[in-house]
Amino acid sequence: MWTRRSTQVQPFYDETKWRSCGVHVRILADVIAAFGIVLGIIEIVEASIWGPLWNLAGAIILIIICALVIVADRTERSTLYLPYLILTAIGILIYLGFAIALLIFSIILPDSYVQIFTDKGYTDPQQSARIYAFVLMGVIFIVLLIALWCWYIVFKAYKFMRDVIEYQKRSIATRPPTLPRRELSPYSQDPPTHKIQSITEYSQITRNNRITRPSRIDRPGIWIP
Repeated sequence: MWTRRSTQVQPFYDETKWRSCGVHVRILADVIAAFGIVLGIIEIVEASIWGPLWNLAGAIILIIICALVIVADRTERSTLYLPYLILTAIGILIYLGFAIALLIFSIILPDSYVQIFTDKGYTDPQQSARIYAFVLMGVIFIVLLIALWCWYIVFKAYKFMRDVIEYQKRSIATRPPTLPRRELSPYSQDPPTHKIQSITEYSQITRNNRITRPSRIDRPGIWIP
């Protein structure tokens, strides 16, 4: 059993814990990264045409960390997953705080928040402000669930790369070389462990070793004409 790369993996490491929806986490991490790169390119085009330009920084960062995920899979280096995991975790926490703030606004309804809807001419600014906060909060929570799932998949790919692939590479690198087994031969100068008692026994040994029987052996008392 082997992974998409050349590193050999025991069947034990192909368990369901390294899979999601029947697909290996390495493949899913690549798909997530490719999707993130596409989103980053779309955001760059959008920011370049309609603005604001500061969105370009976020889009470029997204493309870079997603590209590193693909490079991590190709080079089998777990550390390249870390930029995506760290920055995505920070983004999830920021959006989670924003969702909690919207929940508080929808309950308390601060005057400054309601005033925004009053200035826009809503007939019931308080109700409109509450509905808007709940809808936006729901959208943010859905996005957070998707982001958490993506983060979890990339994290599992990171653990697989660190605990399985890199561990096996270290084990192979530190394993001492195995010396070749020495085959005994009637031509060897080393004394045999078993003394040949007769010509018949010697003939059987040479036949088993598939060699041509010599005319004599260097043992006292045995001569073969």
